[in-house]
Amino acid sequence: MENVTFNEIKSLINSIDKEINTNSNLEYNKENVSKEFEEKINFHNDKKSVLGIDIYQYSKFPFKEQSLIPFLIKFIIEKSKREILNNDKFLFQNLIENDILNLDYINTGDGGFFIFETPLHSIVFSIYVEFYFRSFNSGKFLPKLRTYLGPLTLRYANTFDTIFKFDNNFYGPGIINNARILSKDKLNRYLIDENTYNWFLFKMNGIESLRAIKLEELINTEPFSNYTSKDLTGSEYSAISKHYAVGAQNFGIIESHIQKIGTIAAKKDLFSIYNLHLQFTARLHNNILDNNGSLEGTDIIFSLGNLNTTGIIVE
Repeated sequence: MENVTFNEIKSLINSIDKEINTNSNLEYNKENVSKEFEEKINFHNDKKSVLGIDIYQYSKFPFKEQSLIPFLIKFIIEKSKREILNNDKFLFQNLIENDILNLDYINTGDGGFFIFETPLHSIVFSIYVEFYFRSFNSGKFLPKLRTYLGPLTLRYANTFDTIFKFDNNFYGPGIINNARILSKDKLNRYLIDENTYNWFLFKMNGIESLRAIKLEELINTEPFSNYTSKDLTGSEYSAISKHYAVGAQNFGIIESHIQKIGTIAAKKDLFSIYNLHLQFTARLHNNILDNNGSLEGTDIIFSLGNLNTTGIIVE
């Protein structure tokens, strides 16, 4: 995404406006001024998927616990990025350079906003993050830190809207609406806006199809048709892969449910939102082989979001 700098905008503004106005009688016609600005100030904007996450009631933690939560979030983000580099290079290939996954991320301390190309990228990244948070809450990941902090509730919001980049920061409706939707949640839900819902509807016949879609099928779907298919190699355990053993699924999305909650009001703006619930099964391992040559670990079935829609005020 193109980044517009402060000096670039300042130069354009100076060509139109005066920094100091000493003439108190000077007046301008609104229509003429609007035309002048809109002709010269042209922010490059894109429609992007914004994934917002935060720790519910973070401010109520004691100071020492508060100071460790940003560390935990960053650690889990880094673990999730490593999983993507191992298993989802195809899907995230446009963000990988020299074996480094470069994420656009606005850090808020107790979470943040991630900028992705499509809502599918947001969902997949959420699965990795939630996998490690569930492992943490169940005492399988950083067990002593879990004992110290206690369980953490993570909320998600996913919007698909216009954003722009100014001085290496992100702004626009996609982020504003995401923050407002996120603020309406009082549990650990995964809320999406109507644009995200429609993206899945038109690209993949609905978000419920995540239960059945295969990674190889994305090559025939915009915008993935321009992706390099060689990156499918090594994606056996992509977050949207499915694996079975002895007739039972032991990896991948098990269930996918979507519920339209209705219209919510946030700071006088109205949003149509949906409640997403995914169930995923995976294995948490420690990279040590057991006597049978399999990785030691434990199977985990976890949910992204939940089916409870109570507590959100709808119009």
